[in-house]
Amino acid sequence: MPIGARALTGPQAAALYGLDGYRDLDWPVRWCAPSTCRPQPGVVRTRRWEDPVLIGDTPVAPVHLVLHHLADVEHHAPDGLALAERVELAVEHALRSRLVALDDLAVRGRGGPGDGVLRDILRVRGGEPPTESFAETRAAQLLRSTGLVAWRQVFVVDGPRIVHRADFAVPFQLRARLRRPEPLLPHDGLIIEIDGRGLHEPQFERDHRRGSTYDRLGYRWISLTPTQIEHTPADCVAAVAGALGSGRRARP
Repeated sequence: MPIGARALTGPQAAALYGLDGYRDLDWPVRWCAPSTCRPQPGVVRTRRWEDPVLIGDTPVAPVHLVLHHLADVEHHAPDGLALAERVELAVEHALRSRLVALDDLAVRGRGGPGDGVLRDILRVRGGEPPTESFAETRAAQLLRSTGLVAWRQVFVVDGPRIVHRADFAVPFQLRARLRRPEPLLPHDGLIIEIDGRGLHEPQFERDHRRGSTYDRLGYRWISLTPTQIEHTPADCVAAVAGALGSGRRARP
């Protein structure tokens, strides 16, 4: 194999890029090489090959290629995340950081095991904007597990003026296919904000003004914390269900 025609890929490469779900953890080493190279044990050959980038002294495949290879081999960590959940965390992180575009992640042809997981992630997320944090991705996963549609990063308006961008909104209507509202109006759905202590404690007053604005404009809304999502998910689901039920009964 020619020098420079091999690059780190998969979970350990995702850790070196600092992607959600992988950073600060040790993972099995997996390499990739151009499809024109002869087969080597432990090396994935790919037609998507691009020149690697150096992280320290290690040649690492571009992020889009790493994401395609994340689920090629089953891997686990003490946090107990399922494989597809972990890959989705990395995908959303890469999208919001503009390390990749959706087109970079398209799976053409049958592909490998990692491509199958990636295809499923792209199918269920649709064309929604990326989440804006680890906690928001976990919230999206929780909401989806209950069968709810959850629009991301929806604009809230006061007359002609955009006053906020809400983390999520869940529609009051029960139809399976609903068009994303631009902007969100009070009768469209329940707003869900994900408010973590680290980010939101310094903006305590701003968050309360946000809540007062929602109340003044007639929006139904709730706030959940990352700790609640991770440790008491059933309570979060019950809170969403209760607020949705109240909002549906109040719709004109």
